[in-house]
Amino acid sequence: ARAPFCCFSIFLSVILPQTHAATVQAGQPGQMAETCIRARDLTKETFGLFSVEHADSNVALARAYLAGSDDENARTCLLEARKVYVEHLGAQDPDTVAVEDELVRIMVRAGKHQAAVKRLQRLIKTKREVFGPRSFEVADSHQLCGSVYLAQVRQKLVGTSEG
Repeated sequence: ARAPFCCFSIFLSVILPQTHAATVQAGQPGQMAETCIRARDLTKETFGLFSVEHADSNVALARAYLAGSDDENARTCLLEARKVYVEHLGAQDPDTVAVEDELVRIMVRAGKHQAAVKRLQRLIKTKREVFGPRSFEVADSHQLCGSVYLAQVRQKLVGTSEG
């Protein structure tokens, strides 16, 4: 469960995203990652390594890494956050689902299409239960799945025309 609303919650939900947008716009996503690392260290000291607040700070750090196109470090942060979210909030919590969604997107960018499609199919089922069958979240995952299928077809066509 989440701790009561506190100053750190304001930092993670309001101040950090605004700072993130400003640093990305200024072309300095690395500076944002440094800020997020300090925030993550602070949550670890304050709330503990396996707290939801620490997982929240891992998600913020992952977003900073993604802004700098560092998918591998982002993936590591997201995996840590997902583990804590599943344990404390459950697999169907919107925060858990959002982390799972970002992990799938990283897989797609890495070209792991087969694995991404399998995860997307499971994620779509979860999103239907959490957000409803006609929700934006479900539609977004269907669109991503279609994009992955299209990329697979293109790869096969390019491979066929070269052979």
